Amino acid sequence: QLVETMTNVEFNIKLNYSIPSDGIAHTVAVKSDKLPATYVHYLVPKLDSEAFLLARVTGWENLNLLPGKANLFYEGTYVGETVLNPSVINDTLDLALGKDNGITVTRTRLPVKEANKLLGSDITKTISWELRFKSNKSKPVHLIVEDQAPLSNIATIKVAMKDQGNASYNTTNGLLKWDFNLDPKAYKALKFTYE
Repeated sequence: QLVETMTNVEFNIKLNYSIPSDGIAHTVAVKSDKLPATYVHYLVPKLDSEAFLLARVTGWENLNLLPGKANLFYEGTYVGETVLNPSVINDTLDLALGKDNGITVTRTRLPVKEANKLLGSDITKTISWELRFKSNKSKPVHLIVEDQAPLSNIATIKVAMKDQGNASYNTTNGLLKWDFNLDPKAYKALKFTYE
């Protein structure tokens, strides 16, 4: 039973528990709820070649959650702990469920093309990266992929995006972001190029 006052929330536990007096901390269930969630695989191939599974939970605002550790179960199996942060402003709460080996990614730098300008000593280098994804899943998966093109804070070096590969591109921090679905047992390649 939940009792809410102006400054706090109280849980009156109506279940009977036998707790041994052995000096060890014991955990008891206070409340159990099921919430709708959508699942997304989050990848940053520049930093890690593995996908991370996120559960995006909605409808959590009325649960009076407290910040802290939470045990996670995915498809009935304990997958570990996460940290709850109910002070987020969004209506969606993201819970990290850990690495998922069912999605593989490789990030490969393609051969650099170099060209000299006819006048002056300027050299132009064209650099391309290819990201290759493979799904070993039996169902379609939703992927969010982030990468980054370099930015220059030196006046004599200029970086220009030539092909962002259908990604959204943030010119302020160089962030490239793709959001797409990958079919079961399918491959997909993405490429971006800058000079």
